[in-house]
Amino acid sequence: MLRVSHVPQGPQGEGGHHAERPRIERVVGEVTDVVQHEAKPRDERRQRRLRQKLRVEQLFEVCAQLAQIADRCPQVTAPREIVPGRTYLVTRRCTQRQFLLKPSARTNELAGYCLALAAQHTGVLLHAVCFLSNHWHGVVTDPLARLPEFLERFHRLFARAQNARPPPVSFGHQASGPA
Repeated sequence: MLRVSHVPQGPQGEGGHHAERPRIERVVGEVTDVVQHEAKPRDERRQRRLRQKLRVEQLFEVCAQLAQIADRCPQVTAPREIVPGRTYLVTRRCTQRQFLLKPSARTNELAGYCLALAAQHTGVLLHAVCFLSNHWHGVVTDPLARLPEFLERFHRLFARAQNARPPPVSFGHQASGPA
């Protein structure tokens, strides 16, 4: 069933000659008739206009149903509570789960340096760190409640350092350039 939730009033108020209520009720009645196939519109333009109004009404009904569903679901995940002196287990995955952390001495040095720099700047204490091919784990204590700043600084430094690496040397077929 089609419903009108808001009926705008004209400048004359409820009883004025610009009141929109009769026109909206007539349009809703015509749309209802088209839906029930009890009456046929007189011309093609009017039929198109009525179908558009019907689509808008159906869209409003679907939006109302979605709003009801959203009201029953939790809106957002609760923000992470950052408390001074708490110990955290931190995990971060590479973009698209790619194997970007190649096990090498250079990756280990870059990770150690970037972790030390971020920890020194923010005061976070590192207890354990483990780097794998596409993610890393860390156990840290945050005495000053600056964990988000530590993670931001470390991830930014480490990503820039990894991206600045020279491309890997490939052995095998190489494309020949202009001579």
